[in-house]
Amino acid sequence: MRSDIALYIVAGFFFVLALISVVMFEETIRILGIASMVVLGILSIGLGYYQRLKMKSNTQETESTLYVSNSCTSYI
Repeated sequence: MRSDIALYIVAGFFFVLALISVVMFEETIRILGIASMVVLGILSIGLGYYQRLKMKSNTQETESTLYVSNSCTSYI
């Protein structure tokens, strides 16, 4: 399994835990639980985005050289 997908799943788990803490805990613990779970969820999303597969471009730079010949001679 790719690590970015696993981190997105972990972020979803943290958000679900934040919703559960809204229902189950009293006021002081609830605020701390919600804040910590949301911060951990956002960090997991950020890490998942950082770990995602990067697209590699197949473009190759070509060197173009302009050749100038000095074949013009003036006859006087």
